[in-house]
Amino acid sequence: MRSKSLIVGSAAVFAVLYLAATTALGKPPAADASSATTTTWLAGHEGHVRTFAWLLVIGLPFFCAASAGLRLWLPSGWRDVYFAGAIAFVVETAIQCWLWGALAFAPATGSPSTPLVFHIALFWGPVLTSATLAMLVPLAVVGLGDHGWPRWMGVLAGVAALEQAIETTTVFGHHGFMAPGGAMNLYLGAGLTAVALFGAVVAVAVMPAPAAAETT
Repeated sequence: MRSKSLIVGSAAVFAVLYLAATTALGKPPAADASSATTTTWLAGHEGHVRTFAWLLVIGLPFFCAASAGLRLWLPSGWRDVYFAGAIAFVVETAIQCWLWGALAFAPATGSPSTPLVFHIALFWGPVLTSATLAMLVPLAVVGLGDHGWPRWMGVLAGVAALEQAIETTTVFGHHGFMAPGGAMNLYLGAGLTAVALFGAVVAVAVMPAPAAAETT
């Protein structure tokens, strides 16, 4: 599982599928959108929503493979924190797919529960910060410490972790940039986290194997 080609290849496939999924979904309604606006949007984007969920579903196994492989390059202790975050990311993303799938199942019915389910789905971003922080903090510590990892990787992970820590406050947002499912979640946070995590994959690809790497 420590194979560089497996880690890089799996990460690349997941990155492509994740980007395709977010592109397919497009820009959903804002957190403070009316029930009518939300229902109308869902009725016009049912196929896009299902495609979004499907692409994430087939992408998550590649994320698992990349995370399991990268874990083995991290020192004992930090590797487990990182992997716990990766597992939480998978679980929370799977739940997100269930919610969006439910919203797309019969979007034109205008069910009274639609706004509630939609708002639950939007809180994926604020809650996901706990999982990404569990992944980014170990990478920052390892990269900035004396562990043989490139310092630039530690800086990237540190910047992304700081942003994610601030982004936890979107739990309290209601509209605009700081709202759940707003630009801070979907663009700034997601972008920085993606760059940092893929930076870790690049670091693995260019550095030599740990001299005494553990296999458990």
